[in-house]
Amino acid sequence: DEGIECLTRSLEKNGKLLRDERALLPALAIADNNIGEKSCAKMIEALSRNGGIKELDVSRNKASCQLLIALAEGLEKHGVGCSLERLICQDCDLRDKGVRRLVQAINKQRFHNLTHIDLRQNSIDKKLLQKLNQAINEGISASSADLVAEAGKIKEKDPGLAALLLEKAVRKGSIEALNVLAEFHQQGYGVEKDLGKAVRLYTEAAKRDDATGMACLGDCFLTGEGVEQNYLKAIELFRRAADLGEPNATFNLGMCYLRGLGVREADRNKAFALFQRAKELGQPLAIKLIARCNANQ
Repeated sequence: DEGIECLTRSLEKNGKLLRDERALLPALAIADNNIGEKSCAKMIEALSRNGGIKELDVSRNKASCQLLIALAEGLEKHGVGCSLERLICQDCDLRDKGVRRLVQAINKQRFHNLTHIDLRQNSIDKKLLQKLNQAINEGISASSADLVAEAGKIKEKDPGLAALLLEKAVRKGSIEALNVLAEFHQQGYGVEKDLGKAVRLYTEAAKRDDATGMACLGDCFLTGEGVEQNYLKAIELFRRAADLGEPNATFNLGMCYLRGLGVREADRNKAFALFQRAKELGQPLAIKLIARCNANQ
């Protein structure tokens, strides 16, 4: 138990490091160590708040129902903030009470990371285990669109949790989540500011022919934010995105022609044709610019 208490303190202190995608501790196996129920529960509490550990094996310890109750409380409080995906609790003196509480929590907190819980060799009702597996599977089936929508709802209240939802959506293949998460990293919103990561996320979206990703990546090359400034690459990306009807890219391409950035020479007529197109696409700056030009005529 003393070792687990030390581990718990370390999790509390270094949780951010464990969440780093380069972390080298994805799993923790502490089976057959005669660990008591209070120590197991405290460790689960710490993992729910901080840990980047995805798999935990506490089999054949004196975990009892307190471990599942602690996990239930952690899921209710932190949702996808609890990184645990697989939990193995074979022969841990678990009972229906703990499983029932966990099922309740999973049904309440739809967005979580759990994919598998192994509760073999415990005295648990089979129908209750079926309910547990059903609850877990419903969480797994949450679509990337659901995750992005939920992130949008909670981002002002809890931007950190919103970022975790977006990361999960990215793993499910969401292009929209790539762009929104990139913006989070670009602004340091809910995550540490990381311009390089923002560029990588925008690049991935652009590679998948996403107009928003192209436009945002073009902005990065235009301004030199997170990448070496390169007007030619910016123009190329703006053109690709504008061809797909992206309003911001269309407007920015017009500004490049107006200022002669990344093009052979400035072209006012070309610029204003692009501004007009951007206005038709609803770009706010283009709408104001065209209105001002019309007022001055």
